[in-house]
Amino acid sequence: HFVTGIETVQTAYRLRSALISNHRDYHARGRSGALEGPSAYVIRPSAHPARAATFVSLLERQGITVSGATSGTTVQARAYGTSATRRLALQNGDYVISTHQARGALAHILLESTTIVEDSVTYDLTAWSLPYLLDLEAYEVVGNPPPDAPRVAIHYVAPEAAYAWAIRPDGKAAAQCIGALHLDGLRLRVADRAFAQGPALFPAGTVILARPDQPHRWRGDLLRDYPACQGPFVHALQSGRSTDGPDLGGGSFEVIRTPTIAIPYSDDVSASEFGELAHTLERGLNYPILRIHPSSLIDRLADVTVIVLPGGSYDDVWTEADRRTLSEWVRAGGRIIATSSALRFVEGQSDWGLAARRRMPDEDTTKIVPYEAEDRHDISTDLPGAIFETTVDVTHPLAASLDASSYVLRKSTAAYPPLSSGNTVVRVASGRPVNGFSGYRLEHHIDGSL
Repeated sequence: HFVTGIETVQTAYRLRSALISNHRDYHARGRSGALEGPSAYVIRPSAHPARAATFVSLLERQGITVSGATSGTTVQARAYGTSATRRLALQNGDYVISTHQARGALAHILLESTTIVEDSVTYDLTAWSLPYLLDLEAYEVVGNPPPDAPRVAIHYVAPEAAYAWAIRPDGKAAAQCIGALHLDGLRLRVADRAFAQGPALFPAGTVILARPDQPHRWRGDLLRDYPACQGPFVHALQSGRSTDGPDLGGGSFEVIRTPTIAIPYSDDVSASEFGELAHTLERGLNYPILRIHPSSLIDRLADVTVIVLPGGSYDDVWTEADRRTLSEWVRAGGRIIATSSALRFVEGQSDWGLAARRRMPDEDTTKIVPYEAEDRHDISTDLPGAIFETTVDVTHPLAASLDASSYVLRKSTAAYPPLSSGNTVVRVASGRPVNGFSGYRLEHHIDGSL
């Protein structure tokens, strides 16, 4: 690494004139509008304003300019996931990302709805479109981009006399807010059904902070006292009475136990996956975790409400007696979130509802593949990373931040059938990806799977 780094610096110095010239041309081509592809992208944030704000912040950190829209302006556009173009009337609050800017090429790469894969024999992701991955309503503009307009400034103010606050769990910022309230010892509830107060609609999974639930000494204000809770995902409620759906005082709002999260680690656990999960919770959500060896976790189950299993092998760590203890803990209300190859451990527990994974499609063993064609033959069951459309049960609380049709970046060929017991919240709508490459023999294998 040291030698390579030094050589890179030396090479850049020797080719400095060409590098500077290319860098200048890169920005000039963007500003001139000479790039191929859409002239602009339109993001409509109305369904997910918090997620859209995160999206805009990400683009601006890359030096990409994001403008507003002039209401009434129409453009020829194509919605993501479709091939037909239509006239689109822009609205106040829409975000417009023109590719006629210095970093237009980068904007195009991050936002393109269809990635062109020149050679499908690859080991890396073949799709990464941000509007798909954030489930945002998005359009590609065909023809001239709309005129630049200032973005609509949005201020989130809630009256201090609010009876309660509703928190839509829509994105990372909302999760940080809910975590901060948990750590401060405040009592939260979660809606198991959708409800409405006036024109405001709230899906199942909405988290409620109600004044009557809190200790008498608490006279706080959510937006004033908790900076993490300042955003479009928080709504002030003046009453516990709903205009549609259950009232806040009813049985549809269950108290949430403050989660105590454990993530086991050992030589049999993927270090990279453990690090990713730990970083997401501790740094991304500012929520503490218990790092513990799997063999010690069994004796600490009384102190834990959630176990997150990174990819790895747990069969040699937990005995049959340990597995029975885990099953009893789950039946008593414990939660296990298994990721990646840890699903193999969950799959092996007969009373946990996860059936054995589907077998890969049978191959024609009579066909002889030449040595030089092996790589291209093997990609028929390869999935380096592509975006798939999913069907979501939006009535389930776990689907609170999802649309009925949402998207997921999938890299694994492991496919599980819908749960035999419990709830199947999200399943693949089609085995054919909306963007990226997936081997043709995987289409029926993945279709309809978890």
